[in-house]
Amino acid sequence: DNAQLCEKHPDIAFSMLFLSCLQEWIDQESVHTEQFIASRRETNELYAMTFYEATLAETKIKQGNVDQASSMLKTGIAWCHKTGETIALSTLHRMQAKAYLASTSHSSDDVVDELNSAITIAKQQGSIALELDATVDLCRHQHSIGNRKEVITLLPPLIKKFTEGFDTKVYLEAEQLIST
Repeated sequence: DNAQLCEKHPDIAFSMLFLSCLQEWIDQESVHTEQFIASRRETNELYAMTFYEATLAETKIKQGNVDQASSMLKTGIAWCHKTGETIALSTLHRMQAKAYLASTSHSSDDVVDELNSAITIAKQQGSIALELDATVDLCRHQHSIGNRKEVITLLPPLIKKFTEGFDTKVYLEAEQLIST
């Protein structure tokens, strides 16, 4: 029984949920995951599920369900502020910026505000990887609206902090943004 297994080994509960989420996303059916997250929130038994929520929201954005993704992200961000769970807070703000970009009802300033929040949180957490993710998104956005200054100001000092991961997609994109 999965419930007993999860109680006995809580460390694998997250992996089991993630596999379940993956299957639902492959099938483009996320109702069960959303219901599960909502039910766990009601009992305050949800920890680190906001990471899965961010992933689910990103999937919804890619599927064109932008309003649904944005609503889910707002709920996740509020949850983080209510409970102090910040493990995925930077990512939630970054995904909210992506939802705003995919929406016609949000301004460029909304996108920039969400990405700046993601960068600030990543810095507070000491995660240069999350900081780079959000900074690259911000610089990509600024570059697309003709503001190259942000790219030159933000990226070079950040990529100098890295001692590994030079072949990752985000690092390579940062280098590309600097050189264009």
